Amino acid sequence: MASDLRHSNREKIVAYIIGPHALVGMYLADRLNSFRTVVAKPHLIESALLRSSPAPSVAVVDRDIPIGLGATIRLLRHELPQVRILVLAESFTAGQMCRLLASGCHGFLRYDGIGDLTTALGALLSGHTWVPPEVLEEFALNAPSLLAGRRNSDTAFTEREALVVELVEKRLTNKEVALALGITERTVRFHLRNIFEKLGVSDRYSVVEFVRGRNGDGNGALRAQPSEGH
Repeated sequence: MASDLRHSNREKIVAYIIGPHALVGMYLADRLNSFRTVVAKPHLIESALLRSSPAPSVAVVDRDIPIGLGATIRLLRHELPQVRILVLAESFTAGQMCRLLASGCHGFLRYDGIGDLTTALGALLSGHTWVPPEVLEEFALNAPSLLAGRRNSDTAFTEREALVVELVEKRLTNKEVALALGITERTVRFHLRNIFEKLGVSDRYSVVEFVRGRNGDGNGALRAQPSEGH
């Protein structure tokens, strides 16, 4: 009975598949037969398509998509801020994965590991990432430089608060923020309380709305005050 219930719930989850060719999309959709899949044509990744109902919970994006991976991720993040993004490719370098994490992706899967696709999406849907541990460690070490280009606003955040805001905007969970910055979840919650107080808001979503409104076209960033500690 429990198994049937889990299967029923999984069938209600919508997964977007965005690949370079229709055959790739059909192949991935066949592997995700426990999801409701929507195979999106590369040249139709636009607002009207992404606002279809119900909205997808996860998106599987092939790195070789013709319109460009960066543009696709930006569009997904703008139109579907709650969606969890898994990128497929023949191979990834650690640097590529770190940059994609900073841009808003949540997981990576090589073609030769496609058998783990359903498991990877399950992890993303549970609020986790699907990233090699050593890459998360590298991301934690380089998070300040990866995100530095976007830290500029009139809000007087400390350096650490600015980093937390940037990661919250990327839709990372408290646990993922803690891992990325090498701090505890309790410390993350402490920083969030200070951020909420400074912005006059009460939740993470309002923080994201504030930052995006401050950035305007998305090219702005947060400016952090110099800080002696974290």
